[in-house]
Amino acid sequence: MTEVSFAQSFLAMLDSRPVKLSPEHVEDPRNYPARSAYTLPKMSRPMSKRRSAASPAAPGQEPAVSVSVRPLQRNHPAFPPDAALRLPGAQTRGTPLLDIKAAVAAATGIPADRLKLLHKRRPVSDTKVLGDLLGAAGDGEMAVELSAMVMGGGGAATAATNTAGGGTDDNTDNKAAEVVAQGGPSGADVLGTPVFWDDLKGFLLQRVRDEKLAGELSETFQTAWKAKR
Repeated sequence: MTEVSFAQSFLAMLDSRPVKLSPEHVEDPRNYPARSAYTLPKMSRPMSKRRSAASPAAPGQEPAVSVSVRPLQRNHPAFPPDAALRLPGAQTRGTPLLDIKAAVAAATGIPADRLKLLHKRRPVSDTKVLGDLLGAAGDGEMAVELSAMVMGGGGAATAATNTAGGGTDDNTDNKAAEVVAQGGPSGADVLGTPVFWDDLKGFLLQRVRDEKLAGELSETFQTAWKAKR
């Protein structure tokens, strides 16, 4: 039988049947041909049981996370000399970095909006938590080492406050800070201070997101300025 003759016979068979079933069409199940029940064969390997999600640890039973913060600028006056700032209190995997920044600001006196936290030389968002930085770490004591970048004169404001002394009146401290700021260098003299180059390095790091490249660019600018003088 050729393909053409088969197609003709198939179409003729379809023509003898109704185009569609009527709305009142009823089919008697007893007219169906008898068929034995089909049982699926057994699998060669049993399916693995679905693991239930681990229940969250009860409050007070979460593993403690040790957090240490080092300044990006060397020998920053607001941080301990040649040592990392260790935050007091118990930190957990669910502690947000915004709370870490607030704790650093309270310990150093630097405004929180002047601080930028970095992890492994890359800036991290305040919306993340310590668990995002730890990854799939196991239980037990865990540690996170962060870097703090002081932006836009945060270090100068802290130094001015420390120089003003330990007065108890906030207005007196603010006035003393303003006096110190007014008596500081200005113009080209600012370029001779290490604070300026530290701030420039922090700005470049925020833009290029690479500590090594930011340091090289800062040294290039500083060398070019010294050669020009």
